[in-house]
Amino acid sequence: SEAKIKETLKKKIEAENRGYDSSEVDSKDISEFEFYINKKGNVIVCFGPYELGYGGWSKTYKLEGDLPK
Repeated sequence: SEAKIKETLKKKIEAENRGYDSSEVDSKDISEFEFYINKKGNVIVCFGPYELGYGGWSKTYKLEGDLPK
């Protein structure tokens, strides 16, 4: 569900303790997230430079998937 995806992303962002602003996750519609599915079936959510606050580099977060291989 959208709420579960957003909550999981926020927990991962905050767990890194890098001072990123996870509130950006709440402000986006689920259709606005950029992602890809890796060879293991996991969803990799991508954030561009400065999307979560400071830092001119991209950031990625892995969400465990259960897609058939």
